[in-house]
Amino acid sequence: MAMIRTQRTVVRDDWHNLWTDICMWKNAYWLVYGCAHGHSSPNSITVVLRSTDLTRWHRTAILHTEHDARDPKIVPYEDKLYIFLADNHRRPFGARIDELVYTCASTSRDGFEWSTPTRMYKDNYWLWRVRIHEDTFYCAEKGGELLTSPDGFTWEHRAVIPDLGAAPSDAPRPDHRTTPAFNEADLLFRPDGELWCVSRSKRTPDDSLLYWASPPYEKWDCLDLGTRIHSPVLCESNGTVYLAG
Repeated sequence: MAMIRTQRTVVRDDWHNLWTDICMWKNAYWLVYGCAHGHSSPNSITVVLRSTDLTRWHRTAILHTEHDARDPKIVPYEDKLYIFLADNHRRPFGARIDELVYTCASTSRDGFEWSTPTRMYKDNYWLWRVRIHEDTFYCAEKGGELLTSPDGFTWEHRAVIPDLGAAPSDAPRPDHRTTPAFNEADLLFRPDGELWCVSRSKRTPDDSLLYWASPPYEKWDCLDLGTRIHSPVLCESNGTVYLAG
């Protein structure tokens, strides 16, 4: 059983720091997080930190988007670091406030100098957590579509991950952001090529869901996990799969 052995404060600056992600690359640990006045404040920026010992951390970069930078995820691949994040834009729409999301990506070859976050794919598609398998980028987009990319910037629809109990379909949903089940999700490729996906749910009750599919990942089975897991993360160590959130 995995256990928390130590706990250290990385940042204490009186800001609302959230949406953390971490990876190891070029013999150092890289931590990315959002910094704002509050969880839903429209002024979040993305901060990048570096450490070689998990004790002393140094800020290497701050990334800005046009509007509100949200939910950064950091991915090492070959000689680059990638940060995927959402640029959240609230705008008046009649008597209510409409939310428009652009997914952006930024890259760096040293962790200090980063490209300007670039919009990619379609408006209102929220690429949540990106994984790489056999030189291909994969993402279970927040609306329940499996997307793939050869370079992390040019994405295409691969399959629909169906709602629990819904009939499978390869066609993109006409209103993918309002699917009743799928939400924040992570992917894990198993040694035999099978793909696992765990998604937070917007159903009632909002139990998280486990999906699995064999190549080419177009037909999915689904299991209700019976518990709520927000912002799920999957990893495997010595043959054991861990799920945290």
